[in-house]
Amino acid sequence: MTINTFWQYTLYQRSWLMMLLICNILGMIYGYIWYGEQLSHTPW
Repeated sequence: MTINTFWQYTLYQRSWLMMLLICNILGMIYGYIWYGEQLSHTPW
């Protein structure tokens, strides 16, 4: 299996993309919790 075939297989699978989206959302939530104190003190 070449890298091109691998990417074509994974990027066109809906279940793979949904899992990736869920992991990204969970990571974003965790990041806001982890850096919440720093974000609240940062001037915008």
